[in-house]
Amino acid sequence: MKQEFATRELMAVLEGPLGFRIRSLERLPGKAWSLNFKAVREADGFEFVVKLVPDTGNAAYEARFAQTVRHLGDLTGTKAARLLFPSCEISFRNYHVCFLTWCPGVRLFPDKLTVEQLKAFLDDYLAFSRGMQKTTGIFPKRDGTAVRKMVLNGLSGLLGKRLRCKIETDMSEADVTHRPELTQVIHGDFHYGNFLFEGGRLSGIFDLEEFRYGYPAEDIVRYVTCAVEHLRWYEWGRARGIKQMFAVMVRHLPYSAHEWIVALNVHFLLKVSKRVRSGIGFIKVLNLLFRYAFYRELKAVAREAEGLP
Repeated sequence: MKQEFATRELMAVLEGPLGFRIRSLERLPGKAWSLNFKAVREADGFEFVVKLVPDTGNAAYEARFAQTVRHLGDLTGTKAARLLFPSCEISFRNYHVCFLTWCPGVRLFPDKLTVEQLKAFLDDYLAFSRGMQKTTGIFPKRDGTAVRKMVLNGLSGLLGKRLRCKIETDMSEADVTHRPELTQVIHGDFHYGNFLFEGGRLSGIFDLEEFRYGYPAEDIVRYVTCAVEHLRWYEWGRARGIKQMFAVMVRHLPYSAHEWIVALNVHFLLKVSKRVRSGIGFIKVLNLLFRYAFYRELKAVAREAEGLP
């Protein structure tokens, strides 16, 4: 989102209602739906986040802001970012303003954690998952059956038919369909950029606006597959280490092989569907065939953990 004002103007407006001076205010990188800044209080160096959400009368933005504030309150006691200064009402140009905790740390892929650190992260996710079940205004689950049908109809050409054959063989409708009794509220975009680690421990979870229904395993799969897909070409040996950590995840978390398989299948189908919509050529299909081999390995890990063939 484009910033159409000077940062020092925002700083001057904030200091009065907050009741303290701000030492620095720095725009945070990213292509978010809001403008985000890191602020530092002058008196004691306290760090926090200033979030600006457009107040343009757009119903979608209004609903999203209200939902963000509501989710922040519902997730108290988890590793999610927390709402600060809730009684401080500030009007700045055409923006809603709210304040969040600053969570220090770095982004880490699963293979950069020890087994004990990974298990602690998974326990923190389970606590976060329990908190999400209290939230409202949730988006619907992915329709795996509809995505599968669209993908199968959109694949053509020699390699496209080969990928279609693999999908038809390996992904029955049952293996892309959520069971109502297992469906919960999930984060929905739990990639490595939406949470941070400090000293190997989870320090904060972000992007709390668009929770949806699905299987919690989908959040963990998003973390794992995003890690692999962000490896550079010369780092592909690390995929083995990530797969080993995925096995730890499967054994530690209370999810069935069915949940893991649906999570992996639907995630891969969504990836294919985006390419089908934008026009899928030889190189793209070749890349998907290469990546699908890793997804099959992950599904084998999930089956093995439950003693399935």
